[in-house]
Amino acid sequence: MTQGGDVTTLGEFTGASETFTSPRIFSNDTPITFNAGSSSAPCPSRITVPSGIEKIGKVRVILRGFSHPSPSDGRFLLVGPNRKTSLLMSGAGVGGSRLTLRLDDDAAAEIPFRFGSGVYRPTPGDNSGRDMSSPAPPAPYNTQLSVYNGQPGTGIWS
Repeated sequence: MTQGGDVTTLGEFTGASETFTSPRIFSNDTPITFNAGSSSAPCPSRITVPSGIEKIGKVRVILRGFSHPSPSDGRFLLVGPNRKTSLLMSGAGVGGSRLTLRLDDDAAAEIPFRFGSGVYRPTPGDNSGRDMSSPAPPAPYNTQLSVYNGQPGTGIWS
């Protein structure tokens, strides 16, 4: 049973090497369907970052077309190629339909209880120490995207 709509992920990886000085965008445009009582499909959603991203300066995540009747039921985890994690959203309140959520450590606020499209800090709620179902790595999870700063960016992100 599909619950809600779809989310398309788009990650922005800002490089900090001598040969890569402007932001690059890597994305996966495959819709993600939320299923009642189980993992989303596909799970995980993957973004492949090609070689040449030697050191990350900043990571931002964009969820496009976000629709879910009860966002507080969902948890979104970003896993880098080095298996570092960032819990992007968990326990968020009431959202709308077809939203664009931009997640950035430098945003002014976390996702509020009632939210619409906007720029927000990752909002892990109180779930950073609670394991997610497989294939997610075990908790604890980082709660900021800056965990990737200075790390190599090449590889599979999920």
